[in-house]
Amino acid sequence: MKTGIEALEKDGAPAPQLAGMGTGNAGTASQHAQKTVSAGSPWQRCGKITLEDGTLKIVYESFGKDHAVYIAAGDLQRMIKDRWSPPAPVQESREQPDGAAILQKIGYACRSVSGKAIKISTSTSGGDLSCPWSSFLSVVNGRAKGAPISRLNAGEHPAPGQRAQATQAVRGGLAGGF
Repeated sequence: MKTGIEALEKDGAPAPQLAGMGTGNAGTASQHAQKTVSAGSPWQRCGKITLEDGTLKIVYESFGKDHAVYIAAGDLQRMIKDRWSPPAPVQESREQPDGAAILQKIGYACRSVSGKAIKISTSTSGGDLSCPWSSFLSVVNGRAKGAPISRLNAGEHPAPGQRAQATQAVRGGLAGGF
């Protein structure tokens, strides 16, 4: 009785090649070299995350302005402990004319599908923000003071206020059609 490889060799079919299968490792690179982003990368660093009194503070630049948003301590702990928890609300602090500060939900944060990053989506970010999960945990556990966040640079986005003007123009044009 012929084995699988012997049968393939006798029948004229090419035998599987095991060339390049060595006993060594894939290579040794420093931690810094492994994390270097190439110049042509679609990712763009845009901000930083820090922990303040148990609350995650996310500071980023978008649409020519700096933004600061927060994830509350309870939502943060729930997201860390339960991978399948619902997305955590991301809130922005706004000051009222009378001087009172209110928190307004402007987005959400969750673990990425692969589990290797935290994904933050807000109405003012101009795209999803991302931070490696290990860096995020280092900040939350107090091993690091901060971690950079990046945004997928998919070209220019219109500022949030321009969409409302376009919607009104479309409605005005449709009004005569019906």
